[in-house]
Amino acid sequence: MAKGARGGPKVTLKMAKARVRESADGGRRLNLSKMGLTALPPVVLKLGHLDELDLSRNQLQSLPAGLDKLQGLVSLDLHSNQLHALPDALGHITSLQTLNLAHNRLEVEGLPESLGQLSSLRSLNLGLNQLRSLPPWLSGLGSLTHLALFDNLLECVPACVSELKPQLQHLSLHRNPLTHTHTQTHTHTHTQTEGSTVPSGGQEGMQEEEAIYLVRRAWLCAPCLRNIKGEEREEPEFREGRFLGMATPNSVAILNQHIWRHVQNAPRIALCR
Repeated sequence: MAKGARGGPKVTLKMAKARVRESADGGRRLNLSKMGLTALPPVVLKLGHLDELDLSRNQLQSLPAGLDKLQGLVSLDLHSNQLHALPDALGHITSLQTLNLAHNRLEVEGLPESLGQLSSLRSLNLGLNQLRSLPPWLSGLGSLTHLALFDNLLECVPACVSELKPQLQHLSLHRNPLTHTHTQTHTHTHTQTEGSTVPSGGQEGMQEEEAIYLVRRAWLCAPCLRNIKGEEREEPEFREGRFLGMATPNSVAILNQHIWRHVQNAPRIALCR
């Protein structure tokens, strides 16, 4: 593939159109993952018919101001890049239902207030960033059901999380330096979290439990095995003993771990997402 003057490999409109595939639910999906991109190819903004866009595992440091040309986009995957801040335009794509921003370099200052306009957003992954706090607008995402905040620098559960509407079903907070005495809890709901349970009001702090989800290596294809390499827990149990032949799911796919946990004796393709 030819190299562009900037932004990594050159992606032409013809090439981009050729990479568009039909997703399982009939949507139009463009996969530009693992292409060494340092900037979004301008031609992508001409594909306004996209439903899903995967830009994960690149080297993106910023996103263009014209990103809102992708009206109709339902899923945007930006995990494992080098993003420090997001453009206001991202908050104007009000059709978004799934937004994966895990494994970047985001701090709270890099999350624009416009993201509070994403009224259709159901799943937001902010894990593996540098967040010490969260913006107040988060509490206004009334459609949100899945929120991932794992592997950040949060010392307490921010008030905006506690104020989220009862639609929130899944909250991932593990591997944050949470201090129990400063943890705020939900008032009228029980929210199942990865590694902890947030009880209803009247409780002090948060009850936490460590959980490791495992899958048999024999169920994984070669690309999956490569993806999880280096992300497994380096403990003796995985090299010998009771966890021999097992692996942990890719941490950036934390929201999809139910697939790993619940599929029994499944063909390999069922686990390769």
